[in-house]
Amino acid sequence: MSFSRLISIPILSLLLFILGALLYLPGLGNYPLWDPWEPHYSQVALEMEQHHTWLMPWYRNSNVWWSKPIFTFWLIRGGFSIFGHSDFAARFFISLFGIGGSILMFLGMNKLFRCRWTAFFAALVMLTSPMYFLISCQVMVDIPFLVFYMSAMGCLAIYLYLPGSRPDSGPELSPEHQPGQEANNRSGKIYLYLFYMLLGLAMLAKGLLALVLPGMVVLVLIISSREWKLLLKLKLIHGLVIFLAISAPWFIYMTVQHGLPFLREFIIEHHFQRMAGSIGKPTGTFDFYLKQVGVGMFPWSAFIPAAMFFLLPREICSLRNQPQEIGSQTSEDYLKTPYYFILLAIFLPFCFFQLSSTKFSHYIFPILPFIAAAIALFARSLVHPGTTLLKRYIITIFILALFAILAF
Repeated sequence: MSFSRLISIPILSLLLFILGALLYLPGLGNYPLWDPWEPHYSQVALEMEQHHTWLMPWYRNSNVWWSKPIFTFWLIRGGFSIFGHSDFAARFFISLFGIGGSILMFLGMNKLFRCRWTAFFAALVMLTSPMYFLISCQVMVDIPFLVFYMSAMGCLAIYLYLPGSRPDSGPELSPEHQPGQEANNRSGKIYLYLFYMLLGLAMLAKGLLALVLPGMVVLVLIISSREWKLLLKLKLIHGLVIFLAISAPWFIYMTVQHGLPFLREFIIEHHFQRMAGSIGKPTGTFDFYLKQVGVGMFPWSAFIPAAMFFLLPREICSLRNQPQEIGSQTSEDYLKTPYYFILLAIFLPFCFFQLSSTKFSHYIFPILPFIAAAIALFARSLVHPGTTLLKRYIITIFILALFAILAF
């Protein structure tokens, strides 16, 4: 039995947890809370504790604080309840989310692409990216949102592309990934319902982005592939019920307590006006997010151009031509593969945030897991026997040169 066969999924998951714990937790309380978000959000959770509430955000002795949903403050207040009032306590559960996100990334990639080492490398890229590390070690709403959003999109991809996940009347996949028997369809539906449940939790973490980002991907996927039946297969009515069952109670509670002013400020001001740049938030040039991704994923960012090229149809990218890949024979078939799904999950949110007038460096964060997945899939192609030695040399030289430029 080969060494790779001896390393099981639980062992690799444990290795990711140990690595994440060693990287993230030891110095978590060694530096004070950083402006502008950490003191702000920690104060909200502290005052919630002082007012003996888990539902009503308080800030500076006022319960009229409506810029963020509630989930992250549950994590912060939970840390205060267990460890007392400290910088470590405020960050602890958020960092655990970051570590757990890498494990969920590994499990989802392994389920979808059936290669544990590719999945492990994708999780490792994400876990060791500077942006993921820094945001996981700060009191911010972005890590809980990212983990829920990433996991939701992973469940949707498994439902769409894994054999036997849904009925045969869905989009035609490559022959090796045709749906299986009806018995497997029931388990596939679990992933679809998990998709909606996780979106509900993402809504509680950061608001309407939980609908906007996956909505863009699904809409473009359906239109470009012309698979209109997918609207039925997504069971939107069931999904809406699940989504609202998770996310609506807190918003209903806040609306009952504060009325329309809450909805107006939370939705109009902190979503639409923020995107329009009319509430005094920072802006940036056209290359702002390119720089953020380059720095935020260093040194892995040297692989990004080649990885993005790898996601294109095989008529363009000849690296992706192995029969056992989840690939396609034509451009039309390519639109029904997870490669296209990952490409959309990178490109569409990037364009969305690029068009937004308000630009914070961490806004681009939701595309990071999908870039990590693309890098891992590209790396797998380099070691595949079907890749010629000349191609490996050329790509390796290009990546090393780009790495040197980025490092300089």
